[in-house]
Order: sequence, then structure tokens, then C-alpha cells
Amino acid sequence: MKNPAKILLLIAYLLLITTLFSSCTHYYYGPNSGNVPLLQAKGDGRISAAIASSDETTGFELQSSYAPVNHFGVMVNLYATGGKNITGSSNGDNINEKGGGTYAEVGGGYFTTTGVTDKWIFETYFGAGKGTITNNYRRAEKSKTGVIKFFIQPSIGFQNAKGTLQVALASRFSSVDLKVTESNMTTNNNPYDFSQVALVKNNPKHLFWEPAMIIKMGLPNAKVQLQLTPSYEFNKKDIDFQWGVFSIGIIFSFNSTLKK
Repeated sequence: MKNPAKILLLIAYLLLITTLFSSCTHYYYGPNSGNVPLLQAKGDGRISAAIASSDETTGFELQSSYAPVNHFGVMVNLYATGGKNITGSSNGDNINEKGGGTYAEVGGGYFTTTGVTDKWIFETYFGAGKGTITNNYRRAEKSKTGVIKFFIQPSIGFQNAKGTLQVALASRFSSVDLKVTESNMTTNNNPYDFSQVALVKNNPKHLFWEPAMIIKMGLPNAKVQLQLTPSYEFNKKDIDFQWGVFSIGIIFSFNSTLKK
């Protein structure tokens, strides 16, 4: 199977099957997809919308980027996700547990290109973001966790001469600060989740490596975009974090660099 898009779709299918047979787990951090715009010149812009899937959650991502001058780009990204699990109790009542979050980030960085027809694009972005993760447990217990993230994201991309295919690899390093802002958890009702919230309170700082593989296929100014972004924690502390995120969406490009 040499087609990288087929490989990504197979991975997404396997992850979906795994999710269907998993139990309800509450998470306290999960990565968003990386914005890898592959800008090439002043005036270039990208806008994308995608469906993002992870452990027991499905969300929506909106990303944008623009180059106000040559070799410098800015970006704004939004992410919202959520999921729920309904199970039966011993007395026949349904138990509704759910979790989700919202997140927004901004960034800026340097890009440059080589090549005349086929092109290689190199870029490095720095950015910061803020969000909230809310978990609702059984017996009306709840927690909210604030997320503050700083990241650096170098990447390399390739574009064919017709501008119909772009492939990129990115390597994002994220410093994440977690803060429990609300909790009515008790050890009697939810002992495991109570211990998880306590771990988050006692271990607020985390460092993640979040590499990404991106494929964009279609017309020069409108493409289907596939992205797989796993997440690896350097300082593991037994807190439940999501494995990563897979997204599929549409990206629109504007300016002359994709028309020539």
C-alpha cells in the first residue's frame, strides 16, 4: 500500500474500531491538529475546516493563516470537541458521563521555499493557546481544567508543480500548564476519577511531543486535507491524556503562488 492517503484512512478506521470497544475514560488534555499552512510568499492565505476524532470524542477545528510579508506568517486556530457515554446501573437507571473542551491559539513564524516547479517549503512557528476541559462524572460530580499551552512547530513540506498535492511532516513541542479550576469530586463516589483530578492538581506542568503527518490533495486552491497527530508526554505522571487526534477536512488557499 504505497498511497499515503490510504494508509491514513486505514489508521483512522482502526482507531474508530478501538474507540467503539473502549470504556468511558475522562481525559485532562488532548492535542489539536497542527496548523501547517505551507505559505510561500507575501499575501498567501489558508482557511481550513475539519472534523477531528480522538478517544471517545469528536470535534471541529477551524484554522487560518496569512503571510503579511515575505517569509513571515501568522495563524489563528480554534478547536472544540466532546463525547459522552451512557451506561446502565444496578438499579436500572442510565448513567450519563461526558467530557469535552474548547481551545484557541495564535502563532507566528518564519517560512522559506526552494525549487522552481516542484517546491520544498520549510517553516517554524511559535505560538500560545488557552482552553478549558470539562468532565461530567456519575452522581452529578464535575471538574473543570484550564489549559495554557506554548509551542514551537518546525515542519517541512513538498508541493508538486501543478499545486494539486502537498505533503508535510511537522514536529510540535508543547509546554502545557494544567489547572483544576472547579471540582466537586469525592473519593467515595468516583475513586479513580478523584485520584486523576488530584494528580492534575499536584502535577500541573507537562511537556509533549506532537508530530504530525499531513496530506493535501485536490485543486490548486481547494483541497481535501488529512492529518494524523499523535501525542507523547515526556514526563509521564499517570494522568489520562488522549493518544492524539486524526482530522479530515477542506482547506482553501488564496494568492498567486498556487496559480502559477
